[in-house]
Amino acid sequence: AAQRLFEDLMRQRVALAVGALNLLLRGMVIAARRGARGNWAGRAGQLLDYVREEQAMARLVGATVPSPNEESFALTIDLCALGGRGDAFGQAKRLYRSCLQVAPNPNSAVFASMLACAAAADDAAALDEVLALIAERGARVTAHTQRNLLEGIVDG
Repeated sequence: AAQRLFEDLMRQRVALAVGALNLLLRGMVIAARRGARGNWAGRAGQLLDYVREEQAMARLVGATVPSPNEESFALTIDLCALGGRGDAFGQAKRLYRSCLQVAPNPNSAVFASMLACAAAADDAAALDEVLALIAERGARVTAHTQRNLLEGIVDG
């Protein structure tokens, strides 16, 4: 009984970490869109690493744990686009590959974020690559996500 209680506490701890991650990422996206400067993608990567460490600790005691969800990855990819530092699209592709480990069929928000990152890089090859990924996965970018994408491009 004590083992199950401990596993449950660890599972809840990771679930809280994932929820807090998404809230922090949303706040970072808002700050970046409003012109705040910083290495947003780097900070988001550190947050994802923290959640992975929490997951590893929970697994040590045998608890099944939630993973960062598609929203976490989409928001982090948004930060790559907004940060405009270095190889933002390369960072976005690495995040996309990490997302595939969690969600083999990512939702439209992930692809919209990838499109925004490719557009921010002003790279036709990157846009073609994202469009090929969308076609390969048979993803549909919803009207709501398209609106959010366009708002992000206009605001950014």
